[in-house]
Amino acid sequence: MNRNVSASRKLLYALGSALSIIGVIVFFSGFLVVLSDVGNPSPPDMSFGHSSGFDPAARTMMVRFLGGMVLVFAGNACRNIGARGVAGSGVVLDPEQARRDLEPFSRQAGGMLNDLLDEANIRPG
Repeated sequence: MNRNVSASRKLLYALGSALSIIGVIVFFSGFLVVLSDVGNPSPPDMSFGHSSGFDPAARTMMVRFLGGMVLVFAGNACRNIGARGVAGSGVVLDPEQARRDLEPFSRQAGGMLNDLLDEANIRPG
């Protein structure tokens, strides 16, 4: 069994982290649009239900909020797949492949448990 996480999974995890950070920045930049338009209220437009009736600042704000949320969601999905592998994250239903994907983390948990038992002077068996 493989004891290390592959380089492609590490890269996918890093790209997912970058996407999430960019998504958070894009999301919070929507608030800057709101703050920049506070002192400039525009009169209401009566074309209700039509997207051309929206103030351009409101349209950009919504695009930033939704785009930021989509980027954060996609980044977290990439991080999950990068950390646990395709089968280990549940994208593909294959228990044997999931076991191989999660092998490094199983060894980590076992090693941490072994360290705990050593520290407590408990000898298994």
